[in-house]
Amino acid sequence: MNLNKVIEQIKISNIVIPNRIVFPAFQTNFATPNGFVTERLTRMYEKISKWGSGLIITGCMAVSDDGVSNTNCLRINKDEHIEPLRELFSIIKQNGAVPTAQLFHAGRQTLSVMTGHPVVAPSPIPCPVMNETPEELDEAGIKRIQDDFVNAAIRAKKAGAELIELHGAFGYLIGGFLSPYSNKRTDKYGTDKTLFFTEVKRCAGTPNCSRAAGYND
Repeated sequence: MNLNKVIEQIKISNIVIPNRIVFPAFQTNFATPNGFVTERLTRMYEKISKWGSGLIITGCMAVSDDGVSNTNCLRINKDEHIEPLRELFSIIKQNGAVPTAQLFHAGRQTLSVMTGHPVVAPSPIPCPVMNETPEELDEAGIKRIQDDFVNAAIRAKKAGAELIELHGAFGYLIGGFLSPYSNKRTDKYGTDKTLFFTEVKRCAGTPNCSRAAGYND
């Protein structure tokens, strides 16, 4: 097997990735209770970025206070989060990797006791694990969270992230809209289950959805 391609450069939009090795996002629970980067998290990514990956995707960052998945989840919903993230992304870049921010909203896969807010989802169908019936998002609520995604992408760019990944797996909010099991809506967000995601992508300025989403200046 010829693995020479693995160490070749590749471009995503206008971003040059030094090789094709990707360190994917995972949830560490190393953030503060308010979602700020900690020294422990910075040290971890500093070590990881020295291993030679061309692209490093930092663990999911909540775009809204009602979208965190646990009590020590990274957040990017306030301007105060930018500066600590700038240090984190800078260290990753200094060690030769392209820093990428993964953005998400937990949707129904969280608990109100954990977020301090009502659980929200496309439809009032509880997650079988969390077992808390969410409130169905109205169009104003949908627009609020879409704006949160866009503003989070802007903050990530200001902090030094070169790419954005929108987390649509595992039943989180984007995935919740995509799934006919959790999306029983009869409005436009139910008849076109991709609409929530495609509107976020379009508003954030992403050219297409077949890649980790970048952004336009």
